[in-house]
Amino acid sequence: MTPSNGSVPATTLDRQQKTKVPTIRTKKLFVIDTSVLMHDFRSLFQFKEHDIYIARQVIRDLDKFKKGLEEPAHNAREASRLIKWITGNISSLDKDGISLEAPSEKIATGRMILQWNHIQNRLSKSQHQPENDDMILSVVMCLSDTDYLDREVIFVTKDTNAYLMALSLGIRVEDYKGDDTTRALDDSNIVRTGFHVLPDDFWERHDLLDEPEDGRTKNYDFSVKGSFCPSLRPHEFVISRNKHIDKLTSVVNVQGDVAHLRTGADFFLKKNAVWGIYPRNDEQNLAMNLLMDRNVDLVMLLGRAGSGKTLLALAAALEQTIMQNLYTNIIFTRATILTGEDIGFLPGTEEEKLLPWMGGLLNNLRYLMNERPLMMKNNSGKGEIAMTQEDLLRKYIHVKDISRMRGNTFYKEIVIIDEAQNLTPKQLKTIITRAGEGGKLILLGNLSQIDTPYLTETSSGLTHVVNQFQSWPHSGSIVLQKCVRSRLADFAEKML
Repeated sequence: MTPSNGSVPATTLDRQQKTKVPTIRTKKLFVIDTSVLMHDFRSLFQFKEHDIYIARQVIRDLDKFKKGLEEPAHNAREASRLIKWITGNISSLDKDGISLEAPSEKIATGRMILQWNHIQNRLSKSQHQPENDDMILSVVMCLSDTDYLDREVIFVTKDTNAYLMALSLGIRVEDYKGDDTTRALDDSNIVRTGFHVLPDDFWERHDLLDEPEDGRTKNYDFSVKGSFCPSLRPHEFVISRNKHIDKLTSVVNVQGDVAHLRTGADFFLKKNAVWGIYPRNDEQNLAMNLLMDRNVDLVMLLGRAGSGKTLLALAAALEQTIMQNLYTNIIFTRATILTGEDIGFLPGTEEEKLLPWMGGLLNNLRYLMNERPLMMKNNSGKGEIAMTQEDLLRKYIHVKDISRMRGNTFYKEIVIIDEAQNLTPKQLKTIITRAGEGGKLILLGNLSQIDTPYLTETSSGLTHVVNQFQSWPHSGSIVLQKCVRSRLADFAEKML
């Protein structure tokens, strides 16, 4: 603090006497506090052309705070992983740091410098372990006084007390305000979207090998040859606005630079309604094509909250099980990962214990029952009465505990796994290998809402399965990018 006589603190005078401020400043050096990384682990990429410095104490703090399900603990784990990924396979620390240009995909062009030498604590005189803030602030002072005399060293923190302590020591300090540019990764940044919208000049650069038939009355197959074709995968969709082919098409297979395509169904048409509902956008129309295709055994629907993943999957499952008799019943399960405090023991049977986790199933089932009521015979056998949601759950839909899937085989059943982003690759392997002949497996998830400790967008089992099955001709995935739940939900998903 500044003395009452108006004099400057000794620590500040010492640094002002040692530092020769150049007339033209070079790149700044930002020393990142632990609180910044626990607030936003992607902050490492938010300082543009400037360099960042990570003190040894920050690494210790991240290790100490990484346990738990809360968001700060999740960010601490992610920050540690990101720092390790940036360092790559280096065997020793370089005083000049590591370039951030490649890891950040040119979002940041500065360097990350990890503390490579021992710095004596200059603030705490206690014989006991010094406070964390004292150690980090000592590093900032040392960098300003010795190693970086020609640089503007700035301490960045989200901790109010650390901010005030830095001010009292005459240290240049700033609050981290990079939140507006650190949105969570969208699923389409992690995995393939499952569809391509062809540019207007596509047909000028590619050859149409087959003359298309009249697509207004039936679907048809055709082939395309060109440089874009090798990048396609089976059951990806191609949306074209060509005067001859004005409808979506699905990739059957690719041989070299020739892609064999098949036009898909238009579920916007009244005659193609699935359990009384219609798609609300092109992405949902593509998803419905995968869900209703008997040749597709594994369907993966990813995307933001409110994009209709559960509703579409449940509608397609009900239509094919009850109306078309293609499957015997529906099994619904999900990863039971807490997003808050544990509510404790739940009484009842397996299904009764799991019902509190099945809000998505019950809400969507209630909506679908209103769209297409079912009738059943009454107890006397004369006349019919409306089937209730409880009747449907008892007769056709079975809620299962995902931890008890091992040892089962699901013949001619549709298995829907909600919140699949919270499962590890090993867990999903256990479930997928339970599928029997004539069955169908549907994975639903949002990679930006992972609640499982130690799982990330890239290490999630859902990401692993999408990538491993992308070339298998009996699977398909779609990333739903538009929220259709409500205008409030859409705005919240974009802004929060």
